[in-house]
Order: sequence, then structure tokens, then C-alpha cells
Amino acid sequence: MTRPSGPAYLSLAEGILALLSVGRVPPARAAWAVDILLHFATSTAAEQSARHRAPDADDEQDALAQALREAPSSSFPQIAALSAELMSGAGPDRLSWGIRVLITGITQTPRPGET
Repeated sequence: MTRPSGPAYLSLAEGILALLSVGRVPPARAAWAVDILLHFATSTAAEQSARHRAPDADDEQDALAQALREAPSSSFPQIAALSAELMSGAGPDRLSWGIRVLITGITQTPRPGET
């Protein structure tokens, strides 16, 4: 595991904190939000990087979509009901939505012990 550090990390964290401040996120929540927002961005980037390097990434994606479509409702009723939705949406739309979900949660969810 490599922890981010140095001037580039400090600039990135400062930028995130500034944006959260403009959005009126309480400072203590903003401090914790840096971690979760960077984790989401880093994990998304790592997944995309691995996908771009994998020669069979499209085949894997197709196999996943087929497995979801063919999931028997007797064993997987939720997946069967939502199989089309599970694979819907363009990547950038899903990423943007995920960030909005995180921001909304950050603004609405107090930290432990926060009143």
C-alpha cells in the first residue's frame, strides 16, 4: 500500500477541502471526506486502468452482462428484476452519479459524536 504524500497530494487535498468549504460542508466532515473521495477516485482509476490493459476485458464484460441477464429469478430475484439496470448507463454518468451520492452523504451524515 502506498499512501499519497508530498506537494501533489497536499495540493489535491487542499483543492478538495476548498470545494467542500464552498459547498458549506462542515469542516470536520470535509476533513474526513477527503479520504473517502480520494478512495473512490483511486479505486475507479485502478479498475479502469486494469480494464484497459486486459486483452479480454470486453469478453469479461459481456460474460458478466449475460450472467446477469440469465440469473434465475428463483435463486436471484433481485438480480433478475434489475438485470438491465445493473448494466445500464455510460461509465461517465455512473462515475458522476457516484460522486454526487458521496457528496450528498457527506453533507447529510454527521460524524460519530457530531451533533
